Amino acid sequence: MLLDAAAPILKSSENAKILVVGSWTDAEEDEAFQRTLNDRNLPGIQFLGRRDDIPRLMNSIDVLVIPSRMEGLGLVTLEAMACAKPVIGSRIGGIAEAVVDNETGLLFESENRDGLRQALQSMINDPAMRRQMGEAGRLRVQTHYNREEKMRTIWNLILDAAGRAPDPFFEELPC
Repeated sequence: MLLDAAAPILKSSENAKILVVGSWTDAEEDEAFQRTLNDRNLPGIQFLGRRDDIPRLMNSIDVLVIPSRMEGLGLVTLEAMACAKPVIGSRIGGIAEAVVDNETGLLFESENRDGLRQALQSMINDPAMRRQMGEAGRLRVQTHYNREEKMRTIWNLILDAAGRAPDPFFEELPC
C-alpha cells in the first residue's frame, strides 16, 4: 500500500526517499519484497531489512510512516515520537491511541491509499508542520508514556486497592 501511495510522489520528487525497515518472517518473503521493489523501479526507495541501528535510522528520517492493517501499540510509534518525528499512520489500534491526528502526526483510514498519499504530500510540503508535530509528539511521549510515572500510578493503585495510602518512599526509588 505504501508503494502504491508513494509512487507518484517518488516519481515527481527527486528529494523524496523512503526507507523500509524491518523484515518478514523469513528470507524468502524479504527477497520477494525486494523483487517487487526492483520490478516497480521506484526511485528513492530502499529496503533495509532487519536492523539493529534503529536510533541512528530514527534520527536520519523526517517522518515515520506506519501503514499497518492491524497493529497494537507498536513501540516504533513511540520511539519516533520520542525522537520528535511526526508519524503518519493508519487509524487503527495503538497507532490511533498514540498519535493525535493533526497534532503529533496524521492518521488515515487503513487501506486508503489516497489518504496516505495526501498525508505524505502534506508532510513533504510543510517542514514547519513536521517540526511542530514532532515536538508535540515528543511532549506527548514524555507526559503520557513516561515509564516512571506509569510505575508510580500502578504502585499507588495497588496500595489503594489494599486500603493503604500512597507510599512517598516509592517516589525515591529508581525505576
